[in-house]
Amino acid sequence: MLNDSPLDNEDDVLNGDAPDQTGVNQIEQDILDFERTWWTESGPKDVAIVDRFSLSMGQYYEILNRLIDSEAALAYDPLVVRRLRRLRDRRRQARMDAVAEPPAN
Repeated sequence: MLNDSPLDNEDDVLNGDAPDQTGVNQIEQDILDFERTWWTESGPKDVAIVDRFSLSMGQYYEILNRLIDSEAALAYDPLVVRRLRRLRDRRRQARMDAVAEPPAN
């Protein structure tokens, strides 16, 4: 049976556990839990990501962006996933608006 997890390709690299009844594996749960509470920890977020997950920032955000698009993640933690989707959409819109602005004369 195929796993519907957004981390299918990274499971071997990250030694992820099989998804639970929500369809989210342990690493995915840890990432969502971290996103819920990272600002309560001391130190910068990027240092905490490297320390906790042993991932580069690029790897972490690639996984996170695929994760927040999954229905399993939405079922696991709807508030965090919706907040992260809104933030991502705002950043995308701001980039699009910046590109669409005519140059100042």
